[in-house]
Amino acid sequence: MSFVRSLYKYLTEGHGGELDEKTGMSEKQKKLVQNTWAIVRKDDVSSGLAIMNAFFTRYPEYQDQFKSFKGIPFEELSKNKKFQAHCVSVIAGLSNVIDHIHNPELMEASLINLAERHKNRGQTREHFQNLRYVLEDLIPSVFGKQYTQEVQEAWKKMFDYLFLILCQAIGYVGVRGTIDVNLSELEYLAARLDPFECRRLIAALHYTTYDLPQNLAAAGKTLSCQTIPVP
Repeated sequence: MSFVRSLYKYLTEGHGGELDEKTGMSEKQKKLVQNTWAIVRKDDVSSGLAIMNAFFTRYPEYQDQFKSFKGIPFEELSKNKKFQAHCVSVIAGLSNVIDHIHNPELMEASLINLAERHKNRGQTREHFQNLRYVLEDLIPSVFGKQYTQEVQEAWKKMFDYLFLILCQAIGYVGVRGTIDVNLSELEYLAARLDPFECRRLIAALHYTTYDLPQNLAAAGKTLSCQTIPVP
């Protein structure tokens, strides 16, 4: 299900609870994220190793971009103390962000600082997007029985916000895709979005190279949110 379709369903079916304007999350969803993240941070070394090993397994070319790990055989990485220390720092960085989930301004500032540090080290938008894929694949097995539908929805919103801010700080990368939504649904969204949701939709449509539905293109339509100016 695409981002636009998910947002349409979200607006038409309701969400339960008042949403934070910046994060788009309810208080219950914030607590679900913090409670399940506690499972991860309980053993920061093992959790960090799981994330980075999965990251390098899926994208082996990234390993050589880390000077401290360049040339080290993958099977030896987990025993390398510098690698372990880096894995702990990954968990610490994410924990610092999640700790501030009830203070969106501080959380956003933490994300921007995180993005700027990684940008200075040569990390790109693509690195962050690929990290998201890895995290999304890992958390179901890490959370186990606690990975309910509610938890899944809470983490999707968390990732949407987290990686939106990171990508804004570094700059967007185009990703091709197809919007499985019709013209009437797009118009419905444009008329009802609040500032946060509108920003997410604009990010999805204007900073990517989506193939718009034929009926939208034929009508010469452009999506224009009513609550904030379109870039």
